[in-house]
Amino acid sequence: MPTTTGGTTRTQLSELIKGVGAFENEAYVDYCFSSVAVKAASSTTTDNIGIPLKWNSSTSAYNIFTANPTWAASTAVAIGYVVKPATRDGYEYVCIKAGTTHSTGPTFVAVSGATTTETSGVIWLCREAYSGEKGSLPDGSEICVLVGSTEGAGFNKVATTLSTTAVTMPVIYRGIAALAKDGFTWGSVASADQDEFYAALERKGIKVITSGTTVTPVFTI
Repeated sequence: MPTTTGGTTRTQLSELIKGVGAFENEAYVDYCFSSVAVKAASSTTTDNIGIPLKWNSSTSAYNIFTANPTWAASTAVAIGYVVKPATRDGYEYVCIKAGTTHSTGPTFVAVSGATTTETSGVIWLCREAYSGEKGSLPDGSEICVLVGSTEGAGFNKVATTLSTTAVTMPVIYRGIAALAKDGFTWGSVASADQDEFYAALERKGIKVITSGTTVTPVFTI
């Protein structure tokens, strides 16, 4: 998806999705297309393209994106509550031990999987921002971008009123790259070492397949 400034994103996205089949066939190794349930917290009339969406487990749908709240002092937090630090570091922090936050902010340990313990006893687990909760997309992605009100309509369709009633709408989301095993030139590298290399690629979202395999997104962003 193009990264733009100056308000041209909607037009570029519109060009990308003219003809759903063409978009899917040409770009699926980078992005995938699907239809999902979309809701809003209240009645909201909006254009149908370029809206960032985030999975909301309480509504079982993708809602208009709302950023994580900033950590706040002297606040009761429950397990599962997610915050961002006052100075962004590319991570979010999920509460794994409930309590009341301290009067001064902690120095968050910005390493995925690391924990930060506040003086008050609250413990936070670090993870990459917007990567923790699995949504309904085939790859479990928590985030996606709305690209129309019906398949193939995109920017040329009239605005849709989103509400607490789910509407099925098309989105694009991060897909996976794929490499066929018969494309590798291994020389004398042992098969066990090859397998370790394949596993490392898959951890990075590059699926290793046999030629002719149908690739289905399976990893979480």
